[in-house]
Amino acid sequence: MVVLWKGLHYCMWMADKPLIQEELADNICSVMHLFQDDVQMLLFIQVYFDTTAREWAGIDRLRLDKFMMLMRRFLRQCFAWLQRKKWKKPLLKRFIMTLCKAPISPSGNKCPDGIRYHFADIYLEELARTAGTALSPKKVLIFLHPYIKFLAVCPNFVRSRIFEEIIQLSDIGINPEDEKEMAAIQAFGLQTGEKPQEDEFCLRFNYESISRWLIHFASDTKKCLERNRKILYELAKMFDDLSRGIYPLKDLEIPSDDEDPNDLLEDEDIQRVVNEIKLLNRGELPKKRKAKPAKEKKNKKQKKAKMSEESADQTEQQGSPAREHPEMEGEPESPVQMNGFARFVNAPTPIAFTRKGAANRLSEAVLATGAEQQQKVSELRSREK
Repeated sequence: MVVLWKGLHYCMWMADKPLIQEELADNICSVMHLFQDDVQMLLFIQVYFDTTAREWAGIDRLRLDKFMMLMRRFLRQCFAWLQRKKWKKPLLKRFIMTLCKAPISPSGNKCPDGIRYHFADIYLEELARTAGTALSPKKVLIFLHPYIKFLAVCPNFVRSRIFEEIIQLSDIGINPEDEKEMAAIQAFGLQTGEKPQEDEFCLRFNYESISRWLIHFASDTKKCLERNRKILYELAKMFDDLSRGIYPLKDLEIPSDDEDPNDLLEDEDIQRVVNEIKLLNRGELPKKRKAKPAKEKKNKKQKKAKMSEESADQTEQQGSPAREHPEMEGEPESPVQMNGFARFVNAPTPIAFTRKGAANRLSEAVLATGAEQQQKVSELRSREK
C-alpha cells in the first residue's frame, strides 16, 4: 500500500494543466470504492495521509494547490463512502481514529502544520456537502470529538477554523434580511456554461451537547492543559448562549446614518492634516519649542550680572599677576625657531601650581636642549670654514 500511494503521489506530481489535474484527482479518489473490506479501506486512507505528511515538505509552491485539491476531493470521497455505509457508528469511530493519527493529530511530528490547517478548513465544509441535514446531530458530534480533544492540548487555531465558524454560520448568526440580499447576488467566479449550485449545504448541531463536551474536557486535568482550559470554558459559554438564542460573538460596529454631521471632519480639514504630515516627513516644519516664562529670563540675567560684578571686584583686589611677580615685568627675548614652533628661550616662569606652569617648565627643558644643539651646529660650521 505504501508503494502504491508513493506512485500515485508522483503521478499527481507530474500532472500538468488544471483540467488534467482534476480528472486525475477524481480517478485516484475513486479507487477507494473498489475495496470490499472495510479494514483495507481504512488502511488505504491512513497510508494516503502518511504519504502526504512524509512528502509535504518537498512540495514546492507551484504544485501545492493541486495537492490541496486532491486532499479536498479525497476527503469528500471518504464521506461518500461513509454515507454508502449508512453512517454506522462503529465505522465512524474507526474512521475518526484513523484521522487522529495524521491530519487531526495533536503531535506536530506526525503531521505538518500545513496539512492540519488545510484539513481543518475543509472538514466541516465537505461533511456538509456530502451529508447535509440527513446526518443527525449526535453523529455530527462524533465528527467534532477529535477537534475538542485537539483543542484541549494544542494551539487555538482550531477555535477560529471550527468552532467559531459554526457560531457564525448558525441561524442566529445570520440575519434573515442579509440572507435575502446574498441570495440575490449572482455567484462569483463561475466558468463559462457553469450554473450556480442551488442546493444549500448545512449541518444540524446540538449546541447544548457541544457545550457539555467542552466543559467535560476542560475539567479533566489529565486531558486538558492549563493554558487551554480558559479557551474551552469560553467556547462552552458561547455555545450555551447560542442554545438559548443569544449570539455570543461581537459584531463589528458599523456607523449609523443618524450621526451628527458636525462631528465629522470636512474635506478641508483632512487635506490640511495630510499636507502637514507630508511636510513633517520631509523635515520642513521646525519643531515647536516651549516658551519660557518671563520671570525665569529676568532671574537668569540678574544672576549673570552679579557674577560678572563679583569677578571684576576680585581682579581689582588681587591685582594683575605682573605686579605680584616682578620677574615677569621684563619682556621676553626674541623667539627661537625649533621644529616649526616659536619658542622663547629666556622667558620668565611664573610661580603657579597649575597645568600651565607645568607646561612652561617642560617648554624650558625642550628649549634648553635645542639651544645646545644649535651651538654644536654653529661650531661645526666655523671649523669647516
